[in-house]
Amino acid sequence: MSFIDIPGVNVQHRAGNLFFPGDGVPPIPPLVPPVVYDFVDGTETFTVPAGVTLISVYGWGGGGAGGFMEATGRDGAGMGGACGGYSSCDIPVTPGEVLTVSVAGGGVANSLGLDSDGGFNGGGLGPGAGNSPNYGLQNGGGGGGYSAILRGTDFLMLIGGGGGGGQIDGGSENYNDGVGGLLSSAAGSGSTGCFGGTGGNTSPRTGGNPGTNITTGTFGSDLLGGDGSVFIAVNYGAAGGGGGGYAGGGGGGVGNNVTGAGGGGGSSYFDVSCLNLVTTAGVKQTPANSGDPLNDGKGFGGIGGYGVGVHSPTPLNAGSGADGRIVIDWVVP
Repeated sequence: MSFIDIPGVNVQHRAGNLFFPGDGVPPIPPLVPPVVYDFVDGTETFTVPAGVTLISVYGWGGGGAGGFMEATGRDGAGMGGACGGYSSCDIPVTPGEVLTVSVAGGGVANSLGLDSDGGFNGGGLGPGAGNSPNYGLQNGGGGGGYSAILRGTDFLMLIGGGGGGGQIDGGSENYNDGVGGLLSSAAGSGSTGCFGGTGGNTSPRTGGNPGTNITTGTFGSDLLGGDGSVFIAVNYGAAGGGGGGYAGGGGGGVGNNVTGAGGGGGSSYFDVSCLNLVTTAGVKQTPANSGDPLNDGKGFGGIGGYGVGVHSPTPLNAGSGADGRIVIDWVVP
């Protein structure tokens, strides 16, 4: 067990078992709130301390990755990925019960014209379009995954991930609007001649529709973001994947001007037993409540990448989305 060094905040961080010499039986130190869980490509557990009957939980979903358009000598660029959602609630618990925590991975980026994987926990694929004769290497960004806390196999709280970015015609500061985390999440940003995937919807539980034009992404579904679409002809284009969520966001579509749209955000969820519910969408790259000292850069969307073009003399690789985080707090009895 280790500690995160954040000035003014004593935070216990779950990071595996320590070895204690002596009788061979490692003592279990008492948990000191708050406890922080980060992405581990799997699940972890939280055992409710003695005397505790209510925990407060908050956190962030994974950010979508930025897309890439080399566009050497031209005015084009990758679209930045959208941020993951932010949610908080209070959960009635029983002392000694074991809850499962599963933290989102951010969407993956690359700048090689190859497929970009979605983040752990349902992020959709950002496809690679290869090397276009006129616009160079292109690929969409992978969607961010969801973060969740469960009792057995039942979700108590789930926080949606952000959609991955596609490409834009000009400039380098455009981010996907397909942020995750609302109960009805945001649609991905369109680009010239194409549409972004729509966001997932929690009630009724409906995955996001795919973006369309020349090529169409895939639908979001339960927990899974849709894959972005790709177009390969004289000029190529690739779109962003949808964010994972209770209902995943749809994948983006590709238009007729070598541009791909962003993926939609994944939706969030609360069990009926949860109290004091808060779910808040961020803005483009930046997640809600990012000023919290325990955010530590979690849930942000990745930057879009580009080659040496009209708008910049210096190339920039696309950035992966940031992983999510779950924080559990309680009043020590």
